[in-house]
Amino acid sequence: AVIYVPYGIFYSWSFVMGGVTCGAPPTACWLPEFAKLPVFGIARSAPRGTCCRDLAQLPLLKLWEELGKHHDRIQVVGDANMLVKLPLAHVSKRVFLRYRCVMKEKWDFPGGLQQQKVFEDTVRKQFFFEEI
Repeated sequence: AVIYVPYGIFYSWSFVMGGVTCGAPPTACWLPEFAKLPVFGIARSAPRGTCCRDLAQLPLLKLWEELGKHHDRIQVVGDANMLVKLPLAHVSKRVFLRYRCVMKEKWDFPGGLQQQKVFEDTVRKQFFFEEI
């Protein structure tokens, strides 16, 4: 299986904090004691008792775990230019992980427009990618 998630998304989503921005749901703290720590900056907007944290990795990890139940090998590709070089015809499943907050009509993150052009104009015209 192949997961395509543009690497620039992780920069943009460093600004998507649980319970604060982009409609992201509140996130529990890794340790209950963390909820008692003083907060500052954007984290002040998070609901009390939760921890404002970067959410970019969570969907990728969940997808990886789910695909791992059915596929022996999973490759994560962060650059659409690499998809052009891969033998995608032989891949059992192709998944495009979309972060809706920054991947609307135009992909709003560093390098996003170039990644979008290669993916939409070249890769997606040749191969089906399930969008998640």
